[in-house]
Amino acid sequence: MGPREAAFTKRIGNEIPGFSVERKGSSRVHQIIGFLVKPFCPDYLTHYATTIYPRVYLPGNLLLPENSNAKFQVLAHEWVHLYDRREEGFPFNLLYLFPQSLFPLFLILALSTKAVPTIGWTFLGLAAASLLPWPAPWRLKYELRGYVMGWALDAWESKSGLSTSMKEKIVAQLTGWAYYKTCWSKSEVVRRLGIAEKWVTGQVRLSEFEGRPMYPYTVVKDFVDKFPRSTK
Repeated sequence: MGPREAAFTKRIGNEIPGFSVERKGSSRVHQIIGFLVKPFCPDYLTHYATTIYPRVYLPGNLLLPENSNAKFQVLAHEWVHLYDRREEGFPFNLLYLFPQSLFPLFLILALSTKAVPTIGWTFLGLAAASLLPWPAPWRLKYELRGYVMGWALDAWESKSGLSTSMKEKIVAQLTGWAYYKTCWSKSEVVRRLGIAEKWVTGQVRLSEFEGRPMYPYTVVKDFVDKFPRSTK
């Protein structure tokens, strides 16, 4: 573990009680999730980091010493999620998963009203419908904050401006199946990324992005200034 990665991990630990980094493929929970999402996200275990507060689960390749820089960038993204979850509490979990998080509620209502078949079947239909890939406004908000961290970090470290290819990747991710069609409108994602773009390039000053404080970005920018990216 490089000095920057070690210092950043320690900083997150100071901010987030119980924080730890785990190997995703070794988690039984994530193995089950990976099986369930395999039809639309087949590389869930090998290409995506996941935060379940207060732990961050990383693909095994990111735990290798030679991938220290990539790990730092991913941890910066996940640090935003940890911060937002710490500040918002358990509602963050429900909002992130909304509208799919309505499934258990509708299912319970369906089972509790089975004496009245019409109502029971209505709730059962709503339960099934809630699992479809509807737009997820809060998931979009939280993931935009996370992905903008990586986008800004790349610009700060490369000193060559914001990457157009990274922007295109963010749009593709948030409108594609990997995030279960979180947003149906590419133009909406581009519009909201435009706000962040003006901030990173110094055109505007922001106290908040997507309704949440800029504190996580300030922390990471300080680390970039103190610990330049390793060239090894």
